[in-house]
Amino acid sequence: MSQVGASLEQLDALAAEFRRQSGAAAALRSAMTGRLGETDWVGASAQGFRDRWTSDYDPMLRRLEQDLGELGTFVAQKRDQLDQAGNR
Repeated sequence: MSQVGASLEQLDALAAEFRRQSGAAAALRSAMTGRLGETDWVGASAQGFRDRWTSDYDPMLRRLEQDLGELGTFVAQKRDQLDQAGNR
């Protein structure tokens, strides 16, 4: 039979860190999008850069933000399940 267990306090900290880093990814995306929007830059290179930001980097950062948040939720749920199993 396999064993299952973990430090509940460490899982709390891990879940919180995933959530914190999700917020950091959101802040980074917002800051960079804002700065790019405020920058006076015209021409083909500027448009190409903005297009790439919009099509590639912004979606990647959104996905990172989402994934980190989901991982935080997953860890918190597993922590709760372990806690409940230990209290039976």
